[in-house]
Amino acid sequence: MAKKFDWKRYELWIAVFVLFFCELFFFRNVLSHNALISDTGDGKLTNLLTEHWFRALCGKEGFSELSMFYPAKDVLGYTDLFLLFAPIYCIFRALGLNLFLAYKYTLMLVHAFGTASMYMLCRRTLRLHPMWALFSTFAFSFSSSFARNLVHTQLLAISFLPLLLILFICFFRTFEDHKKRDLYAILAIAWFAGITYTSWYVAYFTGLFVLTMLGMYWLCLLLWRKPFLKLLWEKLRFLSWHPVVYIAWLVLLYLPFLRIYLPVLRSASGYSIGDVWVYQPTVKDLINVSSENLLQGPLVERLGLEEKALTPELAEGFSVFYLIFWVLAAVCFFLRFAKRKDDKREPERGYDEVLLVALIPTVLCSLVLVMRFDVTNFHLWRIAYRIVPFATSVRAIARYWLWLSFPMAVSVAKYADALWKPTESKKSFAWALVAVILIFVANIEKEGVCSEWKLDEECEALEGISEAPAGMTCFYITDPVHVWEDNQNADIVYNQLFAYALATCYDLKTINGYSGQEPVGWHGIENVFLDAYEGAVFDWFLDHELTGVYAYSMKDNRWMPAADRYEGVLDEVFCPANDDFSVNSGLLEYEPAECVWCSQETEITIQNDEVAKKGLTIDLSTHLKDFKKQLPEVEPKLEIYVNDTYVSDFPMIDGQTQVTIPVKEAEEGIYRVRLSCNTYFNPKETGVNLDPRDLCLQLFYIGD
Repeated sequence: MAKKFDWKRYELWIAVFVLFFCELFFFRNVLSHNALISDTGDGKLTNLLTEHWFRALCGKEGFSELSMFYPAKDVLGYTDLFLLFAPIYCIFRALGLNLFLAYKYTLMLVHAFGTASMYMLCRRTLRLHPMWALFSTFAFSFSSSFARNLVHTQLLAISFLPLLLILFICFFRTFEDHKKRDLYAILAIAWFAGITYTSWYVAYFTGLFVLTMLGMYWLCLLLWRKPFLKLLWEKLRFLSWHPVVYIAWLVLLYLPFLRIYLPVLRSASGYSIGDVWVYQPTVKDLINVSSENLLQGPLVERLGLEEKALTPELAEGFSVFYLIFWVLAAVCFFLRFAKRKDDKREPERGYDEVLLVALIPTVLCSLVLVMRFDVTNFHLWRIAYRIVPFATSVRAIARYWLWLSFPMAVSVAKYADALWKPTESKKSFAWALVAVILIFVANIEKEGVCSEWKLDEECEALEGISEAPAGMTCFYITDPVHVWEDNQNADIVYNQLFAYALATCYDLKTINGYSGQEPVGWHGIENVFLDAYEGAVFDWFLDHELTGVYAYSMKDNRWMPAADRYEGVLDEVFCPANDDFSVNSGLLEYEPAECVWCSQETEITIQNDEVAKKGLTIDLSTHLKDFKKQLPEVEPKLEIYVNDTYVSDFPMIDGQTQVTIPVKEAEEGIYRVRLSCNTYFNPKETGVNLDPRDLCLQLFYIGD
């Protein structure tokens, strides 16, 4: 008689085969040698930042240095550090892969690690049925928003979350064994620190969710009359002095983090609430998975979600099927828990189930926390922005929904496993199989993961660079090229990152750069297409007393001493009409017809020895109603800075206003006037009076 096939014996191999196939399908559009993940913006930047660690290990760069923004200090703290990517990346580089391929395969391997650890979390640690373990893994690792948001490759750090939860659970399960417990505690703290050193957003959202979870857990214990404080006190007494070691270990690991980021925090006050507002999803965005989603794309287009500003940042939603299934499982689990009587024989089990119940309001509150309501423009994040530590460092708050795909996937699988056991009948197994297939299909992106740049194009751009001149200390780019004629902002980023890549590949230093933060005094250098660009560059190297500066022409592949260009550019830019004065239009590159969100700052540079004697007169026309319409909860405020020193507020009215402000005498008679607003405006130059002390601008809101 033939033996019955033992599914349990081959379960792990089946899961490995299924997940390996899903990984290939997820990355199907970048499996070719030429396709790279992400784009020439964030993708290229994060690639070069990860390359920094390999260069540092090879002794080509200091651990706290970068090749861009030369000679600014503390540049490493301007963005994420990508530390956990570095070991894998450095191995690939040591094996001879170029920096672009090494980064691509690093990302794929990190994602595969997250997939495997997610399955092991659900199957081995939480002991769920294989079907629900697969469901949870599909909902997390292969979600539509994950594929879409790989344009920001730093967000791939969410693949490190399953291992963090495994270590956390093992800490409590081995609580009585102090050696194992301490080991898991040390590993969990170290792993969380590693996530922080890799992606600040992922680490911050982890802490935010844990704090919310603790509050909800405590409230649920109060409702079900569980002696929470008594249990907590008993646990702490059992731990004795060990928490002191945990805290000391945490502090030790974060000392370098503080050393890297504190100087940046001192010089940058964070993002304003106006910055955050445009990155907040609305209720409809719960199902915004972009029009590229196979099943839900037409619905997203019909609701007009793609027409909103910054849509790629707001495509953080979930499939309709998944949302319905999560709500159904959560409600059924809650009802079953409410009817169940306490098990006096296993009191700890009651605490575990209350924790699962507390997950429901925690997830719901977390979803609503960052949501902006269309009708009233009300959002809870306005409160959190003021009271939660480091909240001002988070701009793209919609990414919290992507992070929430992890606890949602874990909780829905746990609820489903407790409610509908696939082992109970063939019918239950069939329904679970249908759910697994549906969640996979519902998350399919038509084109696969984000891939908007090519290996051959990047290599071609960096090959054949003429030999750098001897004695060159640093360079800046000139004669920038247009790559996307319809997107000047993308062109600006492309050219800045070309300079950074050129400096990285040829062991050079560049004044150019691109990052989440900018050095003090770097204004005017960010837009390489403006006439005032080279003038701002010359100001930079004069302020920093740089010598040996060269210009690199992107069109001609030619190096030129900056000193040879200095006089000609001064004649052309600074003195067009007379010897005293000119106006450079700083960041005034936006046309009023464009429906884009602009920066809140603009800068004008004037040169006149009489300014300090007579004062500076600024003539502006503002539209207060439009500012109010844009952000009703924010009182519009326009501040004036001269040479990075605050001098005055500007009255915001409907109409034209003139203000004269006293100005201290500046070296060489050059005055940089910066207008900084706490909401969004679009600056447009409306004319320059012959009087060098009159600057005429119109500031107006252009809508979303």
